[in-house]
Amino acid sequence: MFAADSQFGRYALIGLKSDWATVPTAELAGVLEGLRLSSSNTRQQIYRALRDLCSVAFFTDPAHWSAVGYPEIGRAHV
Repeated sequence: MFAADSQFGRYALIGLKSDWATVPTAELAGVLEGLRLSSSNTRQQIYRALRDLCSVAFFTDPAHWSAVGYPEIGRAHV
């Protein structure tokens, strides 16, 4: 289990009080910005890891490929 999945882990690691599924967008944005701009290298690394995981999840999903200009599988490049 990822430490940020538990209430204690979310708060201890990133300062997020709400559950991932119910966190208001403004709260999440503030927490992420705080991690990104933190003077703690560990908190900055947590931000980068979360950002990279989100990027991997988005860009490896074929449903998103057309939105970012990837060719469809089986379609020849012209």
